[in-house]
Amino acid sequence: MMTEERLEGMVHSSKIFISGMGVGLGIGAAIGALAGVLTGILVAPKPGKETRKEFKVKAEELIGSGKKAYESQKARVLEAVEEGAKVGYEKVDEALRKKITKAEETAKKA
Repeated sequence: MMTEERLEGMVHSSKIFISGMGVGLGIGAAIGALAGVLTGILVAPKPGKETRKEFKVKAEELIGSGKKAYESQKARVLEAVEEGAKVGYEKVDEALRKKITKAEETAKKA
């Protein structure tokens, strides 16, 4: 039987999973961009020294944007984990309080 608490937990877990998908999408986009830049640089008819210099500049730009993307996604994931921990703690606390109250009521009746 599906309780309301279980359903809420499943919904919350789904939200965390979906927010994590953004990380994979960002990594995939960065890899795709890097592949496109590399192909463009290597196919372009330029002298080797100029090509290496351009490659270095583009690589540094991509590394910088990758670090920014990582930091922004890292913050989102940490926030989701903290929220999940908070919700989990609240659910456990509430369940324990209910059990204690029920046990106290049962003890009073006995």
